Amino acid sequence: MVWVNRVKLLKGMQVKDYVLTDQERSIDPSSRDISFIERFPNETFKEVLKLVLMTYE
Repeated sequence: MVWVNRVKLLKGMQVKDYVLTDQERSIDPSSRDISFIERFPNETFKEVLKLVLMTYE
């Protein structure tokens, strides 16, 4: 099954797996122990942003 609402992170990154682009509203950073780990490449960001914006169309 292919999911169009997730972006695979690159190999070699500390964070593994996928960005779930339809879950951005379900994360409450103030209620979780969240910390910054690393940045991902600009091209990955553009792909994530494109899919997040699609959820609002």
